[in-house]
Amino acid sequence: MTRDAAGEDIGHRRQGVSLHMRGTRREGNLAGIVRAGRRLAMAAALTAGLAVPAAAHAAPGIGTHGPASEAFGWFPEWYEDSSGTQLELCVEGPYCMTTIEGSLPEPDQPARFPDNFPDEAFWWAGDATLTYPGGSALLTMAQEAAFANDTVVAGDQIVFGRVRLRADGLAPGAWYRITYPYGQVELRAGSASRSLSYTSDVGCLTAPCAGDAFAETAGSLIGPDFLQWDTTGSAPPEGYIGNPTIAHRVTGSRFVPPGESEPANFFRIERITGEGGTVTETVGRTDFFLVQGKLAGPARGHFAAAPVQFGEREVGSTAERTATIHNSGVGDLALGIPRIAGDDGDDFALASGGTCALPATIAPGASCTLRVSFSPAAARDHRARIDIPEDAAGGATTRSVPLSGVGKTAPAPVAPLPAAPAASPASPASLGASPASPAASPASVVPGAGAAVLGAAARSSRPTVRALTMRSVVARARAHVEGLRLVLRISGEANVVRVRVYRMRGGRRGAKVAEVFRSPTANPVRVRLADGALRRRLTPGRYIVDVAAGRDRGALGAAVARTLRIVR
Repeated sequence: MTRDAAGEDIGHRRQGVSLHMRGTRREGNLAGIVRAGRRLAMAAALTAGLAVPAAAHAAPGIGTHGPASEAFGWFPEWYEDSSGTQLELCVEGPYCMTTIEGSLPEPDQPARFPDNFPDEAFWWAGDATLTYPGGSALLTMAQEAAFANDTVVAGDQIVFGRVRLRADGLAPGAWYRITYPYGQVELRAGSASRSLSYTSDVGCLTAPCAGDAFAETAGSLIGPDFLQWDTTGSAPPEGYIGNPTIAHRVTGSRFVPPGESEPANFFRIERITGEGGTVTETVGRTDFFLVQGKLAGPARGHFAAAPVQFGEREVGSTAERTATIHNSGVGDLALGIPRIAGDDGDDFALASGGTCALPATIAPGASCTLRVSFSPAAARDHRARIDIPEDAAGGATTRSVPLSGVGKTAPAPVAPLPAAPAASPASPASLGASPASPAASPASVVPGAGAAVLGAAARSSRPTVRALTMRSVVARARAHVEGLRLVLRISGEANVVRVRVYRMRGGRRGAKVAEVFRSPTANPVRVRLADGALRRRLTPGRYIVDVAAGRDRGALGAAVARTLRIVR
């Protein structure tokens, strides 16, 4: 039987809901609480005299499961999260809750259904505790197996994902925002000794459960990944993703609270001004959880990377930042070749200097870096992402690192004042005449024809390519997908840019592979060579990329060349 922080017997099927609440999930907002999904959960909540507001939410929970078998009490042998981590029903083992709590009727004997089998067990569990002046809070999360009548009976099996919060010692009537790894909820504290009480149980809650009914946990708040120990600090026991007797930092959250940049691998309570209001104080926060999970398949890595933010940059300038990729999971993380994607992908580029030599496998707890450049072409917000394929258990998937920056207009240059004309020699007749008129003050000088002529002379200078930025080494697979990307900075006014690509033979320029012309609309100029014929011709070898700019095709300035190497 499950008991809460105060020792109260709460059963397995009840969904308790605070009368005043509001919640948010990864994909959007919840105006209430998730309904349990089956009649028994709803009936239990109403029997308890609690209001159950209507709600709607996406289903990010974990419902992919293995076959049910007698060895596991005719429950699914395992559940698998979106990263491919499979956890078996933890019935026996030194780091299973059933073993630690002595839940088997005969603890010294092997588990055996039905006469030596626990009345509840967990595929995964994660708890966190907060203490603060005047009170404490307990967060309980689980992917759980139980029996409808609390007795081990064939046909009474039920399964559900649970999120439960209990807190006391808070100000009666005040609103609080609770953030946890799978979402965020806002609750109004009651006047009783237990200030906050919230439970969401979603799954197959009415026996008998079998077959597809076991997948109803996909609608729960647990997911899309199981939390596991962050291996940066230390590794969990072999064959497990955590140890439920040791509080440890975790990874696996994919929920990023509004206005923040990091996933919520923590449990936090904040007091707010009202429903949907602003934060007035942080009641408490912890990054440490008690985690149970026994691996059913191979250990999997976990991709973790914070968003890369460039802030404000002048249009036409270039800045670089570092993206750090971390494997915070318990297994290897196999990553492929990264690429820039998104609506503003042309404003960002992968630069040289990072330590990630992808494709590669990153060991548990290890990190590597990618360098990223941002060159805004317009004064506005720019967003893109780094997409990196991962070889996951269920097939290839894509992990992403968000990129953002703001382009701002450069301040207008201050035109130099024209030099004052030299004074003419005074004539003899002027001697003794009235004093000369005082010289005009600098503020009264109005630029005349001289300034216009200088401006025209500056604009008449021949356009030239001042800088050319491109990758010096490109994998053939990337070149065949993306082609080539160049960034040019031009002095003078150019109406056309010419790019030629030559294959090198014996250290010299050989056959021309491609020639393209572009009409620049901004400076810097971004050119992508993505013609299908060119991409097919970019086979492993060395190339010369030759770029020139001018007012027309017949009046090009001096060319700038760079070498390129295509590798397998």
